[in-house]
Parts: sequence; structure tokens; C-alpha cells
Amino acid sequence: MDSTAITQIQETAHIPEMMEMVTSNSDTPVALLPPGYTAVSMEEHCTNANHFRMKYKTTSIPDYLEYCMDYAATGAGCFVDAQSMSAKAIFDIGEPHKPGHKFHTAALEMQKTAAYKALLQMQGKRLSQRDAAEFIEDWADTIIAVQSDGSEGTAKDAAKGLRAITIDTKGSVETKVGDMGQHMTAMEKIEANNANTIPPMIIVTCAPYHGLKERAVHLRVQISFPEDHPNQAVPGGPIITLRYIGKEEVEEMLAEEMKELIMDGLNVPDMRVRIGSVS
Repeated sequence: MDSTAITQIQETAHIPEMMEMVTSNSDTPVALLPPGYTAVSMEEHCTNANHFRMKYKTTSIPDYLEYCMDYAATGAGCFVDAQSMSAKAIFDIGEPHKPGHKFHTAALEMQKTAAYKALLQMQGKRLSQRDAAEFIEDWADTIIAVQSDGSEGTAKDAAKGLRAITIDTKGSVETKVGDMGQHMTAMEKIEANNANTIPPMIIVTCAPYHGLKERAVHLRVQISFPEDHPNQAVPGGPIITLRYIGKEEVEEMLAEEMKELIMDGLNVPDMRVRIGSVS
């Protein structure tokens, strides 16, 4: 008997034991292929797969909930990340004593609406009169202006008032050489000349994210002089800044609303919902 035959006998002698090891804890059909008798999955040749291997992604809460309900099974879990306004469901997590492979997942990524995106892009920036007025005109159907006496005005009038703001040369010079009192006098002059048209606040009513309810976002209208920002002055007039009032509080409420929608929608015994994220 030559050395090749001896080697083959030695390798094949352990095949039954090897087959027992690779198949005893698996439903996947396996073949041991020479040389070396490497274990190879035969699942792709079977009529059905042994596992779902899918990574579903959507921006729609109803579609996400429907998908999760369709595939919810014992050992499934959903993790809601309020900070990133997202959620991830894993359908084959398994149990503590019998973990799954985590092949089948569904991800929800909340998308901001166009109106809310535009609002976030503008808030806090130093805008020219034209940019501030055009933002209000572009989203006029979602905006109301609040005057200093509490009365409501139209977006059209607010935009017109912002376009009409002027600073006289004398007032500008005074702010460069004078004290805070002179600065306030110049600002008061602007407000007095435009008292009926410059709103101290505008309210944008929109759904910040698709699938969430509408909310009223308050933006404080602030006017400053170009010389207050020597490195970022807006040429040709005063600087308009729209300050998002209570931004962090609003974001917390949005996150809470998303969590409640998902937790209420996935109220099934087979789908455990937790706050947090997994990787």
C-alpha cells in the first residue's frame, strides 16, 4: 500500500465524526469536499433557504411597521434610537440561551420634510434682508408673523417689511464710536421706522419629519448692524438672524413622538421594543 492510499484512509477515517460535528447543531445541509474535506453549505441548492438574509430600509413609518409585523417572530427585537431619529429591527436575534445569526433586519430612517430642512438651513445664520425675505416668501403658506403687540400678520407683509429696513449713515457711524446707549438708539430708530412691518417673531407650522404631526416652530427675528460682525458682514444693509426658540425641547418632543408611534405600532408579543441602538 503506497503513501497516497494511507493518507486517504487517514483522512476519510474521521469523516463520520466530522459530519456529526457540522450537522448536529444545524439545519443547513453540508457536504465535506476533498481535498481536505472542507465543509461546504449546500443551502443554495435546496428548494428553500434556511434563513432570511435581507436588510430592509425605508423612510416610511407605516411601511416599516407593516414589514415588522409581517416578519415578527419569537426572538425578534426592535431598537429605537431617538437621538438619530431611526430604528432597527432584528428578526433573528434569538434567545439568550440560543442566539441567532442576525441576518434579517429592517431599518427606519426618518426624513425631514422640505419645509423643516429649509427652516434648519436658515435658523441661526446671518442673513441679508433679501435672503430672509425670500425664505419667508418661499414658505409663506406655512408662516405667520407675530407683531410686538401680539397680533398676527401675513408672511407677505413680514417679507415686505424686512426688505424695507434701512439704516441711515449717521446711526451707523454712532454705533462705531459711541457706547451701548447710542447703539440702542440706532436700533430703536430702525424699529420705530418699521414698527408695523418688522415682526419680532415668525411661526412656521409644518411636520418636521414625514409621518409625524405638524408643529409650530417659533423663530425670533433679530436685526443687527454689519459692524457688529466685521468678519461676516452682509453688504448692503442690516443683518437678519432667525433664532429657533426652544430647539432642543422641540427635538425631544419629536423623538418622543417617534418612539410612541413605533412602540404602539409594534405592540405584539413576538417583537420586543427597546430604546437604544445596536451595531
